[in-house]
Amino acid sequence: MNKEELPVGGASQQPRERPQPLIEQGHSTNALYSNLKNTDEIRLLYLEPKASGEIINCALKHAKLSNLPKYEALSYMWGPKDVRTEHSISIDNSNFCVRENLWLALQHLRLETEIRVLWIDAICINQHETQERNHQVSQMGIIFKQAAMVIVWLGDADDTSALAFRFICPVEGRAYIVQTDDSATLLEENNKLKVIETIFLKDYWRRLWIIQEFLMARDYMLQCGNNTCTRFRLC
Repeated sequence: MNKEELPVGGASQQPRERPQPLIEQGHSTNALYSNLKNTDEIRLLYLEPKASGEIINCALKHAKLSNLPKYEALSYMWGPKDVRTEHSISIDNSNFCVRENLWLALQHLRLETEIRVLWIDAICINQHETQERNHQVSQMGIIFKQAAMVIVWLGDADDTSALAFRFICPVEGRAYIVQTDDSATLLEENNKLKVIETIFLKDYWRRLWIIQEFLMARDYMLQCGNNTCTRFRLC
């Protein structure tokens, strides 16, 4: 289901098996997904580090929410379905097709040498099984609330994102936007706000789903390309 229409050790050093034929959206994924047997059971994506190679390699493992597994949840936009911009990643030695925005997120979310455990709806839910999909969607509020961190993926970096993140991320508790009555300083601060505006005018913030993803998170991180901010404040 497209959300716009309505979530450790080091890298393995063992040689990899040849990936199996491509699993495309719209085709059967029974070879990849095993059934979720408990009502609070979810799948978690183990994203291998950059040290594992250029290809994005992952594994899917089951976990029960009642056991309080440690994971981060990704809040993002699916983006349009366009086979011309889809990319292949490897999950349990099978090729799996993802849309461009998610592929970009996975590229930037890979750690240098450690595995990262994530919950991502497009991958962790079997989108071709209606009953599972509906139940997992009903659990998303809990999934995001229990996540150690909700990563708000705002897309790839652009010319202004690095500067905008510098302005919204406090340094030693100090924000970059200064309250003042001085006209010259006001003009400078207004220019900063125009840069910051480019972040908060992104389509992500128009999604109703942010109510149960971003707003219910116990902790969050904004990310745009490699630019990150764990707590933002303007003044």
